[in-house]
Amino acid sequence: MAQDMQDNDYELDEEVIVLENEDGEEVKFQHIATIDYQDEWYIFLQPVELGDLEEDEVLIFRIDTDEDGNDLYVPLEDEALIQKVYDEYVKEWEENGGCDCSDEDCDCDECETHCDGHCHCDSCDKD
Repeated sequence: MAQDMQDNDYELDEEVIVLENEDGEEVKFQHIATIDYQDEWYIFLQPVELGDLEEDEVLIFRIDTDEDGNDLYVPLEDEALIQKVYDEYVKEWEENGGCDCSDEDCDCDECETHCDGHCHCDSCDKD
């Protein structure tokens, strides 16, 4: 069930990616993270409409390319690989102090960020 990226959209300061499923239906996903693991790229996505998923669950796709150079998001099915990729994500997140902020000057441990890359939490004086 390979899905290819059709469009990027921004909604409420969150990156939303629209993919087309095998039935030709558009499905909106919130982009959570993209990481490199063992020389392959993986993207973590959460459906905007959760359906059967819990709020803290995400889907992990390997990023491939088709013959035209377009990104293809291939869902992972191997449970061991899913766990390894997820563990790598957690490791990278922890190495960044648990902060998703892309602001290198942010020293906040409880940083809440938005797409603009600035810290927006109560316990930090960064803007």
